[in-house]
Amino acid sequence: MEILIFGATGGTGLELVRQAIPAGHRLTAFVRNPQKIQAGKGLRVVVGDATKSDDVAKAFDREYDAVVSALGGGAKAAQQVCSTAIEHILRYMQEVGIARLIAVSSLGVEPEYMPPLFRYVVLPYFLQKAHDDLTLMETYIRRSLRDWTLVRPPRLTDKSLTGQYRVTTDYAHDLPRRVSRADLAHFILKCLTERSYVHELPTLGY
Repeated sequence: MEILIFGATGGTGLELVRQAIPAGHRLTAFVRNPQKIQAGKGLRVVVGDATKSDDVAKAFDREYDAVVSALGGGAKAAQQVCSTAIEHILRYMQEVGIARLIAVSSLGVEPEYMPPLFRYVVLPYFLQKAHDDLTLMETYIRRSLRDWTLVRPPRLTDKSLTGQYRVTTDYAHDLPRRVSRADLAHFILKCLTERSYVHELPTLGY
């Protein structure tokens, strides 16, 4: 597949690159800092700021089978990185006719399913801006006409790829609590190749 990845130098984005190229996919990585990733066989790098429409437009200079957003604004982001970027991404996807989109969100977007400590302490005091940004991003995506999947992982770790995880869209029962970035990337690529979980909000874990 020909895949365009935003957030390719983050933890999940780098795992996507590491797994996708050996699997035979061709990637375009849209990055702010090119020093964090090196172009090579199967990997093209486009430099820009995902919150700027003209920069995002540069990446849509060829045909893609899918777009993946692994962007993260962070808890202290001064601006709404994810929601602003996805507005631009969706606009250009529509203009050039790309249907498939997978975006990484967070299980914390649904705080009612999270432990009380998260709901009443961590979210309001540390993650409210990031939560609002992801919520707005999801709103834009769900209103779009794209074939989207919103992946909502729980707490992410840097542990190794296992390929052994469970996936659920039923948040009310036996919710996963953690998953590695490597397994999250594995799941995203599986969704792309199998064209699964279209218009769904899966989470995964052990």
